[in-house]
Amino acid sequence: MTYLISKFFNADVAKTLESKIKDADWYDGLESLFINARDSDKNPYLLKDNYQADMDPTQMFEAMDSNDEFLNFTFPNHTKDPLFTKTEKGGHYSPHFDDVTNGQFSTTVFLSDPKEYEGGELVLYIRGKEEKFKLEPGFGITYETGTPHCVEAVTKGQRIVSVFWTTSIIWDIEALREYRYWNMMAGRYKPKFVYDNTIDFVNCLHNHFSMKADAISRKFAIYYPPQKLSNHH
Repeated sequence: MTYLISKFFNADVAKTLESKIKDADWYDGLESLFINARDSDKNPYLLKDNYQADMDPTQMFEAMDSNDEFLNFTFPNHTKDPLFTKTEKGGHYSPHFDDVTNGQFSTTVFLSDPKEYEGGELVLYIRGKEEKFKLEPGFGITYETGTPHCVEAVTKGQRIVSVFWTTSIIWDIEALREYRYWNMMAGRYKPKFVYDNTIDFVNCLHNHFSMKADAISRKFAIYYPPQKLSNHH
């Protein structure tokens, strides 16, 4: 699985957060572009036309820490402070991929009700084709950083989302995929509380698969499970 759709907030919390963000101090989204996108012979607004705002990230980090699906998918070590973006009518973000220094995973959490704006779909290029996403408020999509993507032009209303980037404890993406697989397999079986001997313990399928997952995590992690993101950003 190259992306994960998961719930960070319920709709009411997402709406409250969106309302707070609307009153934020917005600045031109071009400020987050790399310097080479500002070359004098290029019009950067052809690449990107939106607004950004910096907000207290506490609520977002708390949502990440309570989202087990997100934690199991990314096995996070560090997440950059979330960036809030607003895309109004005519705004867009042309096809690009996020810089490798951002980490292993990119996440977009949708805050606006999709019925209140038109266009603005997040488009990911996955397995040779485009997949479009326009999620309900409070739901986010996490995908591997480096995936080509864009935001289609908003044709009505405004689209407000939160975006952030996560570095995984298991920095090798292939090893992380294997870890997730064994962890998923372990979750399919229920272990006993007490075993009479180590042979029975090892032959339990939950423990068998858990050991495979743990062997991978030990190569990269000093401890298990991941640290709270609110303490490491």
